[in-house]
Amino acid sequence: DKRLSLTTQVLIGNSASLSVVGSTADPGDFELRTLNDILAKDKINLTSGGALVGLIADSTIKTTTDLSKVQIGSGVTLNSIGDIDISARGTGDVEAKVNAEAYGAGTYIAGYTEATILPVNQVIIGGGGTTVHALGNLNISSGTSINFARDAYTVKTITDTFAGSAIPLDDLEAYGFVFQTNDIQIASGATLETARSIFLHAEDDGFADMESKAKGTSWVSSVRDTLNGESAEVYYSGYSNAEAHATVEVDGTLRTGLNRNKSLMITGWNAATGSITASTTGGITYTTSIEPLESSLLAELERAEEM
Repeated sequence: DKRLSLTTQVLIGNSASLSVVGSTADPGDFELRTLNDILAKDKINLTSGGALVGLIADSTIKTTTDLSKVQIGSGVTLNSIGDIDISARGTGDVEAKVNAEAYGAGTYIAGYTEATILPVNQVIIGGGGTTVHALGNLNISSGTSINFARDAYTVKTITDTFAGSAIPLDDLEAYGFVFQTNDIQIASGATLETARSIFLHAEDDGFADMESKAKGTSWVSSVRDTLNGESAEVYYSGYSNAEAHATVEVDGTLRTGLNRNKSLMITGWNAATGSITASTTGGITYTTSIEPLESSLLAELERAEEM
């Protein structure tokens, strides 16, 4: 058996402060990401011969721990002049395969393959005054991206046997499982705010590329050959399942459109120089210049003359 244990974490401690500063025109990246990438292959080949032959082959791959987690503590301050991206994700390519051949007057082959992957993806944001502030978008995802590109898993289990005997006996099984747990938790007392949009995505479909097949090929007696019209008989079985369980729990405060209110207040004007005194909010900028003021009646006369 192959047992896999993976723990990948981003941990932001209590009262920590992280900021991205600079220009909003080129804000840079603020990313907190975890990813578990599993590549596991196991293959067993057995061949035996004799008067009476018995073979037992087992290939099993399981995750005992597959944790991908981003955890932000209490009293934390995260600031960015652009987007903030937070994600906990995983992916995997797993294959367990058994090939067994037995030859003799009587044969028994027991073949078993199993691959079980149990990803746990978590984004946990603590309370106690934690503030996440982004002037761009705030993107939080678990088991997927905010663009709905779900985590990719391929699981294949193959049990393939051949018995060259008059009396073939076998016990063949193949199982494949991917069960995802995808969570986003925002605790009471946490404030997430952005000038644009907040996206919270946790994958709840859990689609995966699954194949589980147990195949037994045996030579049988001439009587069975006559009844079936074939000299070899093939049996298939196997079971696979992929699913996901998702939770988005928000006990804190989410706030968008921080810069939706903008104003320009003119409080003074110098007639001699044309300069003005003004105050702005929300990033409004302005310029001043002296332009000729044209009577609307004169403009109408000029248009009439041109016709």
